[in-house]
Amino acid sequence: MTVVGVIFPVSEGEEIKVTGFWKTHPRYGLQFQVDHWEKIDPATIEGIEKYLGSGLIKGIGPTYAKRLVSAFGLDTLRVLSEEPLRILEVDRHRRGSRASDHASLARAAGHAGCDGVSPRTWSRRVDGA
Repeated sequence: MTVVGVIFPVSEGEEIKVTGFWKTHPRYGLQFQVDHWEKIDPATIEGIEKYLGSGLIKGIGPTYAKRLVSAFGLDTLRVLSEEPLRILEVDRHRRGSRASDHASLARAAGHAGCDGVSPRTWSRRVDGA
């Protein structure tokens, strides 16, 4: 199915809930026109690891995401958003890192995809469903 509308960019590993209506485009066929959308935070350990490890947040790759989730579990996204300095508990000895870098990283994780991003017209081919 093809989903079209004005929404913020969506990265791999992110889930969204959309409302809207079906329409038939003369050239592209059946499409779902989005009226409203909202981001859904991952609710499983695997989902949080995939979301954080997707490259969406600079400085967090798959290995570091796994360490964060191992430390904070299902609370990881809340911790990154509301208690960013707790990231230091996970990686006090990360080579070449400073506390300010960790705090910036955690703040970015808490606001990924929200602040400073302009809406754009988005069309994405979704396999399945």
